[in-house]
Amino acid sequence: MCYGLGPSQECISQSAVKTKFEQHTIRAKQILETVKNIMDSINVAAAEKRVYSIEEREDQIDRLDFIRNQMNLLTLDVKKKIREVTEEVANKVSCAMTDEICRLSVLVDEFCSEFHPTPSVLKVYKNELNKHIEDGMGRNLADRCTNEVNASMLQSQQEIIENLKPLLPAGIQNKLHTLVPCKKFDLSYDLNCHKLCSDFQEDIVFRFSLGWSSLVHRFLGPTNAQRVLLGLSEPIFQVGDESKAYYASEEMEMATTFARLCQQVDITQKHLEEEIARLSKEIDQLEKIQNNSKLLRNKAVQLENQLENFTKRFLHSSSEES
Repeated sequence: MCYGLGPSQECISQSAVKTKFEQHTIRAKQILETVKNIMDSINVAAAEKRVYSIEEREDQIDRLDFIRNQMNLLTLDVKKKIREVTEEVANKVSCAMTDEICRLSVLVDEFCSEFHPTPSVLKVYKNELNKHIEDGMGRNLADRCTNEVNASMLQSQQEIIENLKPLLPAGIQNKLHTLVPCKKFDLSYDLNCHKLCSDFQEDIVFRFSLGWSSLVHRFLGPTNAQRVLLGLSEPIFQVGDESKAYYASEEMEMATTFARLCQQVDITQKHLEEEIARLSKEIDQLEKIQNNSKLLRNKAVQLENQLENFTKRFLHSSSEES
């Protein structure tokens, strides 16, 4: 009731207030409806994206677990392969060594040096003969074994590469020939004939000769002759330190090939771990977005209820009174 106003003026005043607030109320309800729709859309979109991210993260976790398990298996397999290839090469060299020992007479016949029975000259003669045989057998062994050893090495490297290839990204797979170049070995053998013949004692009184029988039984020692001809499967006798060093370098080369590929696999694992961490963070953020959108929608509903109560109390009641 406004004092100083007549009934008609009071009625006009109440009508103006009602009209003004009713328009604001309608507009507020429209805004709140828009807010609810927006929050619903955000919630649905965040939920869909979150489900997709969870599935993607699971795929990445499965991929990472698969790579780790495969690497454990491949590591054992490669160690076994290195042992097998090393033994294979040693056997090939042993067979070649056996053949070369049977052909020692050819090398001896090719040796030309002045012989004299005096101890000083005889010592030089023996040293030169040892070197001639050692160099000749070394060349022959290298000629016979190099291609087979390199072929065995190349095949082993290719097997290692093919086994690890599926664990690498497509971009890296196309560059493997640059990351792991194939290396050929130039074999050389230090047979150390001087050491092998250190127990040999010549007997020039009985017309010592360097024919085949004498060479096998005397050059290597009578007590060792049968062992040499029948037991040439022992690498320590067949090849000297340099050849054993070659076996070590062969093992090192295959191990290096595997290690280089493992570095690339490690990079792949690191990228997967980073992607899993990124997806986990994204999933948490999407969950927060969902929670916030639900919270804001609930606030919009509360405001709607408050507006509805305001409308019933002040606007509709005023209309009924008039």
